Amino acid sequence: MRHRVALTSLKKPNDIDQLESQSLRAKLNALIGDATGKSFTEQLVALSERKDIPAKVVKQERLSGITVPLKGAALSPDPDRRPAVPAKFYKGDSNYCYEIFVGDNGKWDGEIISTFVANQNRYREFMNDRKHFLTTAFCGKPLVMRLTAGDCLKVVQGNEVTLLRVQNLSDGMITMCPPVEANVDQRNRNKADPFKYTYKSPSALQKIHASPIRIDILGRVISR
Repeated sequence: MRHRVALTSLKKPNDIDQLESQSLRAKLNALIGDATGKSFTEQLVALSERKDIPAKVVKQERLSGITVPLKGAALSPDPDRRPAVPAKFYKGDSNYCYEIFVGDNGKWDGEIISTFVANQNRYREFMNDRKHFLTTAFCGKPLVMRLTAGDCLKVVQGNEVTLLRVQNLSDGMITMCPPVEANVDQRNRNKADPFKYTYKSPSALQKIHASPIRIDILGRVISR
């Protein structure tokens, strides 16, 4: 990914190596030398005022994701032509849902459905078959529940019933907190705050008898 940034926004010498212009990289490295920290910042400020140094520079960043060729006669008349045909890049860091299903051994298991997969034709067709979608996971296993961020669960541990809200989803882990808690991301990073997330795997949800619920605007808990 490439984007224009202020020269003074660079924070460390390694940032210079990410600049698109090879000649500008060499020039800045020669002028700044081994400067770091405050000295590095001060030199960038001084250089940004020079007429032979651009105040804004093009910086490149590497992203993990999926590159998909764009099809269509107007864009790529010859798909086998080199260099590569135009492509669209999808940053692969967001998830649509966590499908919890019953595995072959009778235990709960799960599979993350990324936002990218959820927007493909195959999954869209699967969603449109509502009867099948509500009872079966995308992999074909019996569906227990399909969780998205913000969904709420009722869990039972001994004689104690607890309500939890899904905060985040990642492979093998569901991050949750009580639905009455706010500003949770920041509080979880604050060591002085007693608040802590609850982390559970799909199989652990089975052990605490997790079930999806809905909480209406009056605070009433309704089973889904």
